[in-house]
Amino acid sequence: MKTFNTIKFAAIAAFAFASVSASAKSDAKVYVNNFHKNNIAVVSVNSNNENNAITHMEVTNEAGSTVYVSKRVAPVKAAQYLLDIAKLEDGAYTVNFSFRKGLTVSKTFVVVNGKVVR
Repeated sequence: MKTFNTIKFAAIAAFAFASVSASAKSDAKVYVNNFHKNNIAVVSVNSNNENNAITHMEVTNEAGSTVYVSKRVAPVKAAQYLLDIAKLEDGAYTVNFSFRKGLTVSKTFVVVNGKVVR
């Protein structure tokens, strides 16, 4: 069983490592980290461009189904979201940010046993 989990983790991690992408030349930086020892992830995004304000954030699973959508407030250049990952199944997830002028940036992260792994 441990060997299977190790192989599963290695495959998922390799997929996630290769899946960091940005389209339409967005300069935004996205980070997904564990929050202390809780089953919470901190999703941070920072765009140093006044014209590249964040307008929307969503998280999708490997099948492309949306598991979280942010409520649109006002466009901002930087934001942090707390994401409860306790109920997420092990696997790869993608956080997608939309910006003004149609720019987007995505980052894939992996959840194993209620924790974000790299």
